[in-house]
Amino acid sequence: MFLREVDKKAFFQAIERVSQYWPALETTLHRAFYCDLPIPNKNGITMAGLGKQCAETIEEIHLVCINGYGLAGTKLLRGLYERTVTAAFFAKNPEAARRFLDSFDLDFGRLMHRHQEFAKANGQDPNKILPTELLAQAEDDYKRAKEEEERCDRCGAPKGRLDVFSMVQASGPALVPYYGLCFLEPTLHVHCTWYSILEGVKVGAGQNHIDFDPHPEGERALKILQLSHFLILHAVETQNAYFRLSLEEEIAQRWADYKALWESE
Repeated sequence: MFLREVDKKAFFQAIERVSQYWPALETTLHRAFYCDLPIPNKNGITMAGLGKQCAETIEEIHLVCINGYGLAGTKLLRGLYERTVTAAFFAKNPEAARRFLDSFDLDFGRLMHRHQEFAKANGQDPNKILPTELLAQAEDDYKRAKEEEERCDRCGAPKGRLDVFSMVQASGPALVPYYGLCFLEPTLHVHCTWYSILEGVKVGAGQNHIDFDPHPEGERALKILQLSHFLILHAVETQNAYFRLSLEEEIAQRWADYKALWESE
């Protein structure tokens, strides 16, 4: 994680301060996401699920980042941003949430086909990965959804799966500037890219070896904690407004905590 003891000392001093604010934030997460929610309509299931995933993801980010694994937190940040943006977009565009629900039959069908291929490659009967009736129903649902799927006339992309940047632009200005830091850069680390390979290594001129550079990990971890803190408060606001949880005063206090922690230096 770190090469020098001085880096460890400075990092863990910063983490002690972060830890002072975590219990209150965790309490708010439980009140917003891990509670009995009134489901106003079918879309409410989607909204509740997205909110729960946001809470779970920041807990995972917190776990790896307080231990100095900033790159691991970076990869998790992508999912938190996408779910925060998607929830905000669905809250304003319920028809998009309906199309999102319809995409389940396509996703499940494609996954089922890959499981069948795996079973066949391992000498197993691909028609026994699920009970016969369920397998047949899933195949019928997949074919129906495939026929009914709306696609863009220009690019052929499914209309029910709007890209993240389009969703954040339609959801409001607050999260747009964070697209690069919270989605694009983490995406480059999630996938196999030159950017991800070169990050954290040094190649000296005229040298025939690579030096690994672990120093930024602690700095990165702190930055990811700040970004995820910002995102989860937006997710809480969306959840609170959609389900009418009356957490306005508590959310205001969490924003005050955020400013005290990250903007006071």
